[in-house]
Amino acid sequence: MNRVRKCLVAMASFAVAASALTGTATAAPSGTTSPVQEKLLTTLGPHTLAAAGARQEFISQAFPSGRSCTTMAASKSHKGGVRACTEVKRVDADGRAVAERAAAEACSAQPGRYYADRHSYCLSDTRITYTLYDPGSGAATGVGEISLSSNAEPDANSGWWNEEFTATVTKTEGHVSSLAVNLTASCTNACRMINPDAWGTKVLVLRRSISSHVTYSSSPAKGTETMVTPQYSLKLYQPGDTPGDSYHNWSLPLKVRCDAELSGYGCVINQLQAVLKLPLSKYGEAAATYWYAQAELADHWGAPDNPLSRNKDEAAHKANRYRT
Repeated sequence: MNRVRKCLVAMASFAVAASALTGTATAAPSGTTSPVQEKLLTTLGPHTLAAAGARQEFISQAFPSGRSCTTMAASKSHKGGVRACTEVKRVDADGRAVAERAAAEACSAQPGRYYADRHSYCLSDTRITYTLYDPGSGAATGVGEISLSSNAEPDANSGWWNEEFTATVTKTEGHVSSLAVNLTASCTNACRMINPDAWGTKVLVLRRSISSHVTYSSSPAKGTETMVTPQYSLKLYQPGDTPGDSYHNWSLPLKVRCDAELSGYGCVINQLQAVLKLPLSKYGEAAATYWYAQAELADHWGAPDNPLSRNKDEAAHKANRYRT
């Protein structure tokens, strides 16, 4: 009974709110006071609705750092042997050339970071270097650098998606005049690779690029879900050398949730909740009603402290629709 009384009061309050939104609210008669036990929404306006129930719609994560080295025996390229290392470098936006900044504009993130919303993720201009060192003196004898970017759009209506990569050689110095680049991907849990190799092994000189994609496929059992983590391995070395342990391995610092809870598969970035947008300009009083229920009623349906969840019971779906 108390819940019914609260709902009736809420609807009465909304009637006042609707008047305020349409500009027809009037001041209280002289000598009267508003009841203190109930909250009327006479001050509800577009600025209030815009600020209420704010949700995080994107996240940004740093590309995992790392450094690995290997010692190579004497060869035609290195008569006395050499030590080679790959390392992730941090580069700020102002330190990039105009062409490199333009190439990274497809990803709304700072250099060396991942950006993600619920239906996509991307990597912006991460620099990875390949450095040769003299084994005796330890001095660097050559440096090569690539810029690596990627973007992907997991599909809420499908279990597979592509991730597009672009690698560009941004620096060659000393004994490094070109770089061999090989990128492969894998994935965890109920996931397999349709195409694990982005482009094979390609040799690139300064300012040359290569672009291609890998393809993931997730097929969890009917009625279940799985958390997929894409994983990567980048081999970077000087042509003519035998690649040793001087390559970089990392994992996507995000989870891709794939499920088969409905009729088919679907995948999204699970850390970000779905956002239902109901602008006043389009839905009018209905938008204000939903906002009031979320912000003021005891259950706070759809608010961060009580997020909505999927109801997999079709009979319950029909019953709910009938009630509304």
